Amino acid sequence: MHASDLAVELPLLPRSSSISETFKLIADHDLLAVVITGEDGRVEAIASPVEITRLVLPGYVLDDLTLAGLLDDASLADLFAAADARTVGDAIDAGDLGVRGMAEVDADASVLETACQMVAAKAQIVRLREDGDVRRFVSLASVLDALLALRPQNGATPAAGEEA
Repeated sequence: MHASDLAVELPLLPRSSSISETFKLIADHDLLAVVITGEDGRVEAIASPVEITRLVLPGYVLDDLTLAGLLDDASLADLFAAADARTVGDAIDAGDLGVRGMAEVDADASVLETACQMVAAKAQIVRLREDGDVRRFVSLASVLDALLALRPQNGATPAAGEEA
């Protein structure tokens, strides 16, 4: 089994997208990370849903969580109005959005090799390095599933030349 066998397409988010659009994309697709593209359409960075959510919530509440109980549902309109007015690119440029570079893995990398590269990069998602579609990614969850599926049963060890 290779990294290409685990690859899935993920939506790409342009820097010009609002924080609200990003928030909705995460919720609609249950994303573990948001893949952000530059103006040229190339993958630029990834951001976690926690970081995006932090941009929607008021800083003073995050500084003092006891204040969260004082906000009511009507407060959401104000929070999302501010998030509608700000782009992901603005947040990145201002240093308000913690982003990471996008790690890559070869399409023919083994599952074990993929796992090692993901751990080394501290990445939950890596881009598949191949010709063609730039939307193909591998998630750590799928790598863990594959490792468990490939795990020898009953203490058996793989024969020479077989993948573990």
